[in-house]
Amino acid sequence: MVDENRGKRIAPGYVQVCSNCQGKFNVSVFGEGYPNRDDEYVFCPHCGNHEGYVRTSGYVTTSKA
Repeated sequence: MVDENRGKRIAPGYVQVCSNCQGKFNVSVFGEGYPNRDDEYVFCPHCGNHEGYVRTSGYVTTSKA
């Protein structure tokens, strides 16, 4: 599902592909990590493009794959 303001919902732990530059990256959640708390936005580490969001109470990080 894609929301105009938030983008697509992303599942952490899987390799993602940027819709802008086609770069591959990993999404990780640190901290408490309880699902469905807040929207943490995900940005491509290659080009900075907003790719979507993860619903969690933790912190989201991205790294190049």
